Amino acid sequence: MTTPQEGTHTQAVSHQVNAFIDGLKEAIVVSMATAAEGIRLESEVARVMQRMGAYHAVLEGIESQKQTLRQQLKQRRSKAEKESLRFQIKLLDQQTIAVLTRSGLPAEVAKQTVINQLPEPTRDHKGRYRSSKS
Repeated sequence: MTTPQEGTHTQAVSHQVNAFIDGLKEAIVVSMATAAEGIRLESEVARVMQRMGAYHAVLEGIESQKQTLRQQLKQRRSKAEKESLRFQIKLLDQQTIAVLTRSGLPAEVAKQTVINQLPEPTRDHKGRYRSSKS
């Protein structure tokens, strides 16, 4: 038989063990949630990188088309043909602006980048695109 004092001690130890096990369960659940969040974030980063890669490929294709049209402008062509080539280049510029805007660049910066052939836009210390006025 156990004495009342031993029973109380056993209950206290049992309570501590149960509290420890509950703490471990909570730590495991939190660890699993953190791991799941990490996986979700990595997945989101991969998705964004894939999307940016696609935008880059589209922009490269547009620029390649514009280069071809610019080369054709240098050749001996009629005035109407040259006007048509310039119009096609302007349409490709509009496509470039649309792609840049869709990829997250502010519309005004995208327009200025294409129209003025500015260097690539830079980001501030918070990762935001700087405006051309700063």
